[in-house]
Order: sequence, then structure tokens, then C-alpha cells
Amino acid sequence: MNLTKQTQALLELARKATEGRWRACGKGDCSCGLITSKDYPIAEIVNGKWGDDYPALRYAKDSTSLNMKVEAYMEQITYGEVPKELVSANAKYIAACSPQNLIPLLERLVELEEETLALKDFAIWMTGCGYDFCQHSYFIKQRDGLLK
Repeated sequence: MNLTKQTQALLELARKATEGRWRACGKGDCSCGLITSKDYPIAEIVNGKWGDDYPALRYAKDSTSLNMKVEAYMEQITYGEVPKELVSANAKYIAACSPQNLIPLLERLVELEEETLALKDFAIWMTGCGYDFCQHSYFIKQRDGLLK
């Protein structure tokens, strides 16, 4: 996938996402890892241990042999743990990638890609016209890097 297609795909996704500014709870330093918009939550960053949670049963602490009580609780098969610093960094990053911030950047990137293609076409046309780029001041200044 070329850059233009990637940019267009990201732009399309950003335009469909929740509008407005996104915020990381506590500016990303809250342990909840919640990302919200003005009106509702958008995402929750995985925090601490992660894995598959499942319900289990155990005898209650106040159970006796004549009065057996069972309580439900959650167990987890833990696969890993996300450090607090990474949770904070992820929350801040996702909040910064809100459509409000991303769309203008992507639109400018599309404009620059279009300008670059136009300049490439112009350079090819100029070469065909016999223009000597070696005499151009930009080429003279950048000669070593351009000829690598």
C-alpha cells in the first residue's frame, strides 16, 4: 500500500470516528486508563495484569460444615502485565490521535503528496525539454547527497 492510499484510508477512518477532542483521564496518569470524548467513553487502556477472566466458586469464609455457603468470584489466566508507564503513554497517545488533531495533519499530507507528484511530473517534463538540472543552485548545494 503506498503512502497516498494509507493516508486516504486513515483520513476516512478519522472522519468516521467520534468527533471533537479526546481526553485521557487524569491527563493519562489515572490508573483507570479511560479515554473519553465530550459525551462518552471511547476506549479503555489495558492496565496491569491481562488475560482471560472467568467465573469460579469458592466456599464463603463464614461457612460451617452445617451451613455451607458458596460465593462466586472472578479468576484470571494471566498472560502478561502492562506497566503503569506504558498505560499512561498509550492513553496520552490515543487521546492525541483524536480526529480533531489527526484530520488536519492527514489533509495536509495529502496536499503535500499531490504537490510532490506534480513536481515530479514537472521535473520529468523539464528533463525532456533539455533543461540542465546540474546548473540549478539546489542541485549544486545538494550534489553529494543527491548523487549517492
